[in-house]
Amino acid sequence: MTKADLLPRIIEILEEQHAVMLHALKESRENASGDETKSEGKYDTRATEAAYLAGAQQEQADKLEEGLHSLRSFIFPTFELTAEISLGALVETDLDGETEFFLLSPAGGGTTLDYLGCELTLLSPDAPLFQRLVGRKPGDMPTTGTSITGRDLPPPDEIMQLPPHLQLLRVQDQPTAIAAKLRYYADREFNGLFVPQDQ
Repeated sequence: MTKADLLPRIIEILEEQHAVMLHALKESRENASGDETKSEGKYDTRATEAAYLAGAQQEQADKLEEGLHSLRSFIFPTFELTAEISLGALVETDLDGETEFFLLSPAGGGTTLDYLGCELTLLSPDAPLFQRLVGRKPGDMPTTGTSITGRDLPPPDEIMQLPPHLQLLRVQDQPTAIAAKLRYYADREFNGLFVPQDQ
């Protein structure tokens, strides 16, 4: 599954959220002008409160609609393993000792979905963590006091494109490294140390 494969699911989730928002907005507008909220005195503010609620819901619905528009035309870029983190990156972070996965998305911040058996959270540009990750490279430490180590987590199709003589090397609490494969069965230094399984 690639990042591009996630896009239809993200759009589907946000379209469902948008439909729920529009339904709630319709109800709020009806409440703002309905008989239940008619003023029964100068201190009765139910209609005003319902109107404020409808206005806030309209703003949220409009923002989500803009986000959906952005996502429908967004193409997730492909990143080199040493590239700076930017919009469209799939990132693995170490937040206070816990590994979390984020997708830097143009919209849908806070939405979670499954990605290869892991929980993946969308970060939108207005999120503080999005802003702290952008521009960093794998293994960078932030300048803030929080312990965040961001590194790009390539999807399987990008890993499969690595040249056959290279591999990803992961060591706990260390950034992922691209290393040459050790071919112990072909290297003279290791000659005789390899015992085939069929013997």
